[in-house]
Amino acid sequence: MVRLSRLCYNGVGMRRFILTFLAVLSMVCQAAYTSYDINARVYDGAGLLDAGQASGLKSMINNIIDAYDFDVVIVTVNSLGGKSPEIFADDYFDYNGFGFGDNRDGILFLVSMENRDWHISTSGRGMQIINDARISEIKNKVVSYLSNGEYYEAFSHFIRMADSYIQSPRPTNIDLQKGGISSLAIVWVTAFVIALISVLFMSAQLKTARPQSMANDYAVRGSFHLTHRRDMFINTHTTRMPRPKEDSGGGGVHTGSSGRSHGGGGGKF
Repeated sequence: MVRLSRLCYNGVGMRRFILTFLAVLSMVCQAAYTSYDINARVYDGAGLLDAGQASGLKSMINNIIDAYDFDVVIVTVNSLGGKSPEIFADDYFDYNGFGFGDNRDGILFLVSMENRDWHISTSGRGMQIINDARISEIKNKVVSYLSNGEYYEAFSHFIRMADSYIQSPRPTNIDLQKGGISSLAIVWVTAFVIALISVLFMSAQLKTARPQSMANDYAVRGSFHLTHRRDMFINTHTTRMPRPKEDSGGGGVHTGSSGRSHGGGGGKF
């Protein structure tokens, strides 16, 4: 009887241990899932997408996250709450915990219907990979979709461009200084010096005439007489330049309200 009681007690204890272990494991898994919630990467507060379109964008973003540990976020809102597009985008990225690694690598694409603003915020590795030139490329290829109300096409095209940029990141200034730029500079300087010496040598061989300060050697003395003089207005020329589109700011590196550095840029659509 005593032995049976011990077995029952040991069985109850084992069950408690297993249940406790599973509960802790569940909490750990839940915490991990919360920190990587793909649903949070597409926030359509303005209602510009249907369920199928949002799901398709999430799938595209998930592939980038799995392949590169690089975050991509899409946000649409009806109001910026009095903030500028730049500040809103930076704050949304920072205060919602987006970005991978210590530097919070990632990019966020914001669309606000309030004043038809769009803005891109880059963070960590994203500032080097998606620089100002590439943001201009995104603008040229994506903003027309926004203007036409083709929001899913705009966002999907943006994600594909981000994917291609991540696959072929441009070298940073440090990498250039360590390698290619120093070698390239040496080649260009050497070529310039050789070309300059060659031109100076050939130029010296051609200088057979000597400069004259007066035209006496080329004109018969006393043969020139000015008899009449008149000023005539010929024409005028006016150049017109188109007024540049309004830009919402961005470009270069700036610091958000959280104290983290961001790059990016944006405008109207």
